[in-house]
Amino acid sequence: MPYTPPLRILLTGAGAPGAWGIISALRAAADRRIVIVGVDMRRDAVGFARCDRVHVVPAATSPEFWAAMREILLAERIHVIVPLVTRELEILASRRCEIECLGVRAVVSDPEALSLANDKGRTTEAIREAGLPAPRAKVVHSADGLRRAAGELGYPGVPVVVKPCQSNGSRGVRILDPTIDRLHLLLHEKPSSLISTLDDVAGILEGADPFPPYVVMEYLPGEEYSVDCLADGERALVVVPRRRDEIRQGISFAGTVVYDEEIVTYSRSIVERLRLWGPIGLQVRRDAAGAAKLIEINPRLQGTTALSVAAGVNLPWLSVRLALGESFSVGPIAWGTRVIRYWGDTFWSADGRLLSDGTGGTAGPAS
Repeated sequence: MPYTPPLRILLTGAGAPGAWGIISALRAAADRRIVIVGVDMRRDAVGFARCDRVHVVPAATSPEFWAAMREILLAERIHVIVPLVTRELEILASRRCEIECLGVRAVVSDPEALSLANDKGRTTEAIREAGLPAPRAKVVHSADGLRRAAGELGYPGVPVVVKPCQSNGSRGVRILDPTIDRLHLLLHEKPSSLISTLDDVAGILEGADPFPPYVVMEYLPGEEYSVDCLADGERALVVVPRRRDEIRQGISFAGTVVYDEEIVTYSRSIVERLRLWGPIGLQVRRDAAGAAKLIEINPRLQGTTALSVAAGVNLPWLSVRLALGESFSVGPIAWGTRVIRYWGDTFWSADGRLLSDGTGGTAGPAS
């Protein structure tokens, strides 16, 4: 048989919470030999234990980031980049032509679509203008503006949510609820609780210079869903809702793949309206009347994509196939599949060598 070279995939953010499951999904579904090259800011990134080759790179905010990435793309003869870090997306999208000239495909939307999806204020407005349900929300540029907007949304009579226009991983997000029992919060909740009050948050932000634009949004008390989508820039090819049954520090620790026609139709409309490409994660929550409304878009593979994989939709591998221009089909989805997440471990020597991936076997490369 003729020799077929392996498909070489570069995975960024190998230390991200979902990296382990995404790497596992790529290895399980690949219908050819693959080499996974992992990169991360940390030498001890947990996903390195499952990669064939690894590199430490500067942060996406560093002026050295792209030069380091370009060198790795060339040295490792990469075919496809799969980014897991939100702050890298627009950098890679803006370099798409240069990347493709190197013979590489990047699993990322166009710059214009990304810019819109990564701005929570603009996204909400775009959804509303499209005639789709959206939370009542207002973008503010000062602590006083935050106070006024909260009042216009009914605070303190009802809770409201505040979040930076540009952030990820629940950073800067707070649920403002004046009825919270502060003693109970102190004694029984972990310090990472998202519950706060308007005075606390506005007081902190008064010292911000410059002030980060914030979205003040109605609080949606109903069930929350993460929706895994795959789109080609015009159509939503895959839509898989996952109910978030237990959430800790913004991360799903228990969930169920559920079929909900409203959620599927709503999510498809959003992805197609914004002309997104590749794997897209939507966060959707129901309001007090039960209507589904978008609260956030993550234009990349989500951390708990592994649940959709377990239900029969291997989004990481389908994303690679889409980037390569290959046809694919999606088989039956096992609705009702559930996940319970737990802590795992990797072990390192004093000199930085990776000893074990915590499964009982020897881990992958340590350099």
